[in-house]
Amino acid sequence: MSQILSTLKNLASKFFSLAQKEASVLQTLNAEVQAVLKRLQAEDPGLKELLEKAHAYAVFPTVGKAGLVLGGSYGRGAVYERGKLVGYATIGQTTIGVQVGGITFSEVLVFENRQAFERFKEGGVKFAAGAAAVLVKAGAAGQADYEKGVLALAYSKGGMLLEAAIGSPDSVAPAAGD
Repeated sequence: MSQILSTLKNLASKFFSLAQKEASVLQTLNAEVQAVLKRLQAEDPGLKELLEKAHAYAVFPTVGKAGLVLGGSYGRGAVYERGKLVGYATIGQTTIGVQVGGITFSEVLVFENRQAFERFKEGGVKFAAGAAAVLVKAGAAGQADYEKGVLALAYSKGGMLLEAAIGSPDSVAPAAGD
């Protein structure tokens, strides 16, 4: 009986330790999201108004993309509906082909309406073009057009990636616990 109690105590301790680590990760992610939003809104004045008008949006403060024949990208972000934090999401892509190097960028997905946001929450948002091809210039958010109710804006942070690759479309999905 004491061994069972000891095992339960150990499992509970591990669970609370993991919960504390996750809370710390999310706290750091939230701080990164706020910092990136502040920077992007200073660089791109139309972004603030765009986000205020949007039904919802997701902010991925850092998305990394790298490849050497095989490649991929990954980022984690926060999701807002009507300006309120409602959850977290991940973005990722895999590629194969002629590619070498790596880049990092911040990405903002803007959902024009509830239907587009619901597709996103169901994991139905996919992008055929890689983010490397859609890096935007300052001021672009004010003149952006939605495609199927979703607008993807990627802001370069640095790096260089040469690629002629094929791969899975960028996929975005709500993270567990949303």
